[in-house]
Amino acid sequence: MKQPPRGVSFGTIFMLAVAFVVVGLSAVTLPRLLGTANFNMDVSGAISALTLDGALPRLNLTEIPISDATAAPENEEDSVQDTATPTPAPTPAPTSTPIPGGTVTLTLGGSINIDDAIRKSAYYSDSGKYDFSDIMVFLRDEMRADLNFLTLENITYEDAKVSSLNAPCEVMDALAGAGVEIVALGHPKAAEKGVEGIRATIDAAKEQGMATLGIYANQEEAARYRLFTVDNVDVAFLHYTESVTSSGKKNLQNAGAVYALSTIKVNGTTDAMLADIRDAKAAGADVVIVSLNWGKVSASKPTAEQKTIAQQLADAGADAIIGAGSRVVQPITWLASKDENGETRHVLCAWSLGSLLNESRKDGNVFGMLLQLQIYFDGQDISFQKVCYTPTYIWRYKQDSQYYYRVVISDQPAPDGMGEDQIGYMEKALRNLQKYLDDSPVTLRTK
Repeated sequence: MKQPPRGVSFGTIFMLAVAFVVVGLSAVTLPRLLGTANFNMDVSGAISALTLDGALPRLNLTEIPISDATAAPENEEDSVQDTATPTPAPTPAPTSTPIPGGTVTLTLGGSINIDDAIRKSAYYSDSGKYDFSDIMVFLRDEMRADLNFLTLENITYEDAKVSSLNAPCEVMDALAGAGVEIVALGHPKAAEKGVEGIRATIDAAKEQGMATLGIYANQEEAARYRLFTVDNVDVAFLHYTESVTSSGKKNLQNAGAVYALSTIKVNGTTDAMLADIRDAKAAGADVVIVSLNWGKVSASKPTAEQKTIAQQLADAGADAIIGAGSRVVQPITWLASKDENGETRHVLCAWSLGSLLNESRKDGNVFGMLLQLQIYFDGQDISFQKVCYTPTYIWRYKQDSQYYYRVVISDQPAPDGMGEDQIGYMEKALRNLQKYLDDSPVTLRTK
């Protein structure tokens, strides 16, 4: 370290002054003591000549350097080495191994049928437009799952006249507004307007942000699986229809587009459908949901052939089978199957979820349900943690000579405007639904 310039120190000056004073005093007193000489010395002058004012620098208090009492010695070898143990760097917390899998919730609804009476009730002559949102407004609070699904048994082809089959495109707005994210569009009449009608229907759904199943615009799209990932769980949805109208078959064959509508059987066998399930599993699907449009309208029980097909689906690897098409709720059951290790696995089979919306007033057609599932995947196997349902009722009321429709939740307080007679019908519909599900492994959902 650079040393400051050296000068005459205060101690040196002070000692010199003392020495001169002593000498001066000695000069005065010594002769007297000896009695031999007279000696005069101006002491005051000598001291004045040594005033300290001119020898010391003037320093303000703030300029006085204050040394540290623990300052290190000048010689390096005399310094004391710091023997304190250095503070170790913090050990990072161990990174936990991510747990594969997770939990996914599903809400699965029955079929929507925009029959003529339903369509007319949603038409507003003052604007010349359709609006179906009020019909489905009460579904919104129930469509809160990770994935919400239902079936639409209509096409939406703007270049053709609206009818009980060809619904206005605004129905897609209402479905999306109610919370639907996945819509199955395969049904027996889906190809009645040919490939053009199929493509237009797909486009209308996709414009509202919904994924589509069962009908396809091209071969490439038909070959892809609809895979959705929720909480590290990959869920595949597949959809097939049992039958196709003769005119629909002809339209697809003439266009070379038999791929455009997926069917339960191809050339008389279910092989293609079963291969799709196995391929979806091989491609990484943890859960496979198979949706089917099948059964006879108003049938309250599955046929023997349906039972055979459902067992084939279970054996191929399906985890849940969801039926629609009969417009009537049918029982729910567990199917037993064997996995690749020979262990028994259980597959949920809902033969039919009935109809969420149609114009019929028959007892079995006025109620439906939303099936709500919570499925846990532990990285290897799945388990159903919740299997419950929300009951629905198709409320019809008359106003200004026009019938209007609403899909309501039948175990909730009646909506404003529902008369006593309709409340009675709704309560009856709830009882009938519960009777249909009496022996089913499903419980009424709780809020």
